[in-house]
Amino acid sequence: LASGGEPGVGRLAVFIISALDDPWESSQLAGALREAGMPTDRAFGGRSVKAQWKLADRSGAQFAVMLAPQEHERGAVVVKELATGDQTEVARSALVAWIHEHRKHQQ
Repeated sequence: LASGGEPGVGRLAVFIISALDDPWESSQLAGALREAGMPTDRAFGGRSVKAQWKLADRSGAQFAVMLAPQEHERGAVVVKELATGDQTEVARSALVAWIHEHRKHQQ
């Protein structure tokens, strides 16, 4: 993938990483983010979480969104800003708004 340029401009915004057994969850989340106008990708083929993080780091995305069992039970995801390593837990229902807000500050 191409790198460089301004963060969040003309490139991948979100890379989804899933530690859940059900791939449907990451597909649903990717669809919702794309509908909200955020270029989104995810790993396919049952890759390990470690391999998915490597793909996220190479993807050029601004954020990685981690679907993990404990957070999933609470209705939340973990969002990591890949450039800084900062991460925070965000309610799944607030994710689109959270990313929109934080992308604006980066552009």
